[in-house]
Amino acid sequence: MKSLLTTTAIAALSIALAGEALQAMPLQMRDQAPAVGARQSNTYHGPGSSHRGQGGSTAGGGVSSESAPAATTAWMQDQEVMSTRQGRTEIIVRIENISPHDALVFSDGSSQAAGMSHGVYAIHQDGWPVYEPGEWTLPATGLERLAEDGNVRPMQAYLEKHPDVVESGIFYKPLGSDSDGELWPGDVYEFHITANPGEMLSFATMLMQSNDIIYGPVDGRLPLFTSNGILRTGDISGKIGIFDAGTEANEDPLTGPNVGLNQQWLDSGEAEDEAVRDPDDGFPYPAASTIMRITVRAAN
Repeated sequence: MKSLLTTTAIAALSIALAGEALQAMPLQMRDQAPAVGARQSNTYHGPGSSHRGQGGSTAGGGVSSESAPAATTAWMQDQEVMSTRQGRTEIIVRIENISPHDALVFSDGSSQAAGMSHGVYAIHQDGWPVYEPGEWTLPATGLERLAEDGNVRPMQAYLEKHPDVVESGIFYKPLGSDSDGELWPGDVYEFHITANPGEMLSFATMLMQSNDIIYGPVDGRLPLFTSNGILRTGDISGKIGIFDAGTEANEDPLTGPNVGLNQQWLDSGEAEDEAVRDPDDGFPYPAASTIMRITVRAAN
């Protein structure tokens, strides 16, 4: 019995230490973080899931899956396996990093291409589940962790339980890559969704050379269909904007110690309590249209 108790105590301590280690994970290891812990959303099955390529209900709670794509679907080789809802339009959203090498011009005259983090999306009718321009970011939403660290998991968990959200998930694996990664010039994220007329798309991704700058729909959400129920396809880059999440004080994008690419630990930096708004700190963040091309098309 004593041996059993000792073993149990050691196991509990190991779990606790693992949790603390994840929270203190250096940023350079951040792109490994999605593979740690719960990875299932109500619309896909990620690494560690026994449901990859299978039908049936999803593993993460929330909306149940009524059907799933056939296991031979080509995009499964590069993207997370998405569940679908019967009778809905199947849609592919493609995000390309078209950033030129001098997209970001810094205070010392040097320049860099812009990098984007893993992102989060939601399909819904009402509300602004990811962010709402002009409104303060509530801690429970997980937007702070996404905007400051590119950490998608808190918002992923929040969206799974959101009453207005019918599908949600994350994008974190560049097309054709075998591993997680941020989006740099030439890279592409794709995610598959299903939607009905009247439903909207919300999403956000972090500018890596920032403290809490995000890109997403200019109104916080994007109608996917016309008033006649026709899917809006093609290039939607003009409907994407740049926002300051208002959760962390902004620093020089090149030298700031808590900028995404510079910070040594997650959740570092001076806290800020402001609304989601247009960046107003004077730093030269690139417009969304200069660093990303986003297109929507029907899957079939």
